[in-house]
Amino acid sequence: MRALSGRPTSTPPPAPSDLAGTARDRPIELDVDDVDDGDAGAERATTPVRAGRVRDPVAIDANGGPKLVSRNELLTPAAYAQLLPTCVDRAHWIPGYRTRVIFSEADAAPWPLLDISRVCVLELDVAMLFSRFSKPPNWLFPKPEPVPDDSDWDAALLDEGNVSAVYSSTPWGVLAKPVTPISFERDSPPFQALSRKLEELQTKHRQAAWESTHSFPISEDLRHAVKYFAILYAERRQRRSRFGAAWKSFLKFVLLSIVAGHCDLDILLGPVFLHFPRPGERSKWYPGLHCTPRPANLFQALRDVDRQDPWRNQYRHAIENHPGSQLPRLEGKFIPQE
Repeated sequence: MRALSGRPTSTPPPAPSDLAGTARDRPIELDVDDVDDGDAGAERATTPVRAGRVRDPVAIDANGGPKLVSRNELLTPAAYAQLLPTCVDRAHWIPGYRTRVIFSEADAAPWPLLDISRVCVLELDVAMLFSRFSKPPNWLFPKPEPVPDDSDWDAALLDEGNVSAVYSSTPWGVLAKPVTPISFERDSPPFQALSRKLEELQTKHRQAAWESTHSFPISEDLRHAVKYFAILYAERRQRRSRFGAAWKSFLKFVLLSIVAGHCDLDILLGPVFLHFPRPGERSKWYPGLHCTPRPANLFQALRDVDRQDPWRNQYRHAIENHPGSQLPRLEGKFIPQE
């Protein structure tokens, strides 16, 4: 096992009042047929998660649906101790399992130290994963820039001919480039179902992931003047909303894997995962901004910005530069040591 810089310090179990509104007192709901984002607005049948086998969180039952598992029953200390050891001792996993743990900043980075120290697996729920622990803020995507003056970028490149040509070339195909997980193995039994769900999610929402980091302005005047842009603006928003909903549903399976002792929050730092910018992170693309000389067309502007900002394609052209690839503790972290 790999030793880290210092042993984390456990804190007393959280008081009941600390757990109000957390997952301890309510089950996760798994959609019976997962998420069909084409029916995003439709009412969907869900199955509440009741008592079951926590250590097999995403197994398929006899009816072909997700096996019902308990969220509010962690592994017993004895069962947790019997799990196969991994490259990094579970005592150093983030966050603590049954109790809150105070980590050193070096061992917690890039997670915000205060956030990690104020939660344990017992308290995690999907909403918390989605809003606070999908990834550290400004870790993958930088902070927004001030809105530039019109003279600093080339709004003229955003006409129907240029934009439709770029969209016809499906530039989001770069996000389909295969990436090998660094913290786990896809064919390892604990991660087979999770890997399949991830592949389904990212295949279906690849365009939305690309648009989330190449969100060029479509002004209200442009939407009124050109029907193509009114449609594109509406469809782009819908794709982003569906991607967010599907990501949140996928996090249910991540949480169940964390509860089962297969992984911790660090799994989400791996470059195999496609993320999207949150409030306070950069998503806008102003074609021609910071480009010298100015691009001749939108294709050139796209090449320029992707070269300047490799985070926009989530480092798919040089995955070794992804911040997760440069985090030593991720290497094989969740691979069982026989």
